[in-house]
Amino acid sequence: NIKHVMITSSGSAALVLALKGLNIKPGDEVIIPNLTFQATANAVNMVGGKVVLCDINKEDLLMDPNDLTKKINKNTKTIIFVNVSGRGNNIFQIKKIAKQNNITLIEDASEALFSKFGKRYYGTIGDIGCFSFAPNKIITTAQGGLIVTNSKKYFNKMSIFKNQGK
Repeated sequence: NIKHVMITSSGSAALVLALKGLNIKPGDEVIIPNLTFQATANAVNMVGGKVVLCDINKEDLLMDPNDLTKKINKNTKTIIFVNVSGRGNNIFQIKKIAKQNNITLIEDASEALFSKFGKRYYGTIGDIGCFSFAPNKIITTAQGGLIVTNSKKYFNKMSIFKNQGK
């Protein structure tokens, strides 16, 4: 039930395009978990954003909602939630925190293709979901990525960047 899908050259490119689609600019803070693949932080750096690390829960290795709340300030523009090894049981709690603070939510679902919570697939719960098809993923194309969103506004902006302004 996703309205817009975009193929990318990699999961990293998907993250960069997602951040560009959300208009992340130099100095904008993006909160990411302190347990993730380096590509998550690299994508933030590539668009000029400032990486803010959030602690994880020891039990499930997912972003800690209590620490997340402490890290949010007036410069926070988005949160990247990482579905570690296909997990994401607290994604709805993170989404609620994002919504209460008028912050967008990107799901780095690179490790979560076909994983779901209840009836919802990970990667489809936030504002934008990013997937990877690198060699170590469930489905691989040797490289490649995918972006999903229900926002026409974000999709159109990401398309402009992906297609070099065409």
